[in-house]
Amino acid sequence: MSTKEIEILLEKYFEASTSVEEERILREFFQRENIPAHLKSLQPLFRTMKVESGIKSPVDHEILLIEKISPVKKNPFYSNRRLYWISSIAATILLVLSIIFLKERENKPLSNNYSPDEVQLALLQTTEALNFISLKLNKGTSELSQLEKIDYTRVALENIARLDQGMGQMQSGFSRVDEGLGQLNKLSKLNLITNQ
Repeated sequence: MSTKEIEILLEKYFEASTSVEEERILREFFQRENIPAHLKSLQPLFRTMKVESGIKSPVDHEILLIEKISPVKKNPFYSNRRLYWISSIAATILLVLSIIFLKERENKPLSNNYSPDEVQLALLQTTEALNFISLKLNKGTSELSQLEKIDYTRVALENIARLDQGMGQMQSGFSRVDEGLGQLNKLSKLNLITNQ
């Protein structure tokens, strides 16, 4: 094969558009000893390809890839069933512990833990806190009364919109009247012409 043909095949090879047969021709060409000087630098590439094509991997990578890609078939019935059992056991334990905890708190009277003065002080502080919250809440809601003005304005704007819509209907009525007058005018001109 001529050097020109090999150069064309090399261009196709580096553009990744060669066929298997063309690659075999290139490998055979670079296995020879008498290669042109400007192509000598590519000889190790094709010789390495020849050597590596004979090496077989002890692991079949295609099978490993298929095993990684293919979904694992699990029986969802058993995994869901196990999840339901575990969650129901956890819920039961939580329910029993909360019942025990509430029963213990119910059995302990507050008077045993706190003196009457402490109970009275806590009641006063709670009342003060609730009064403070109520005062702030009432103050905040008083500002909302300004929203009534917005509602009043909204009603006025709706009335203006209805008025505007009525004006539009009147305008279309006037345009019909104008058309009718135009027709009458044409008829009157026709009558003048015919009466002469």
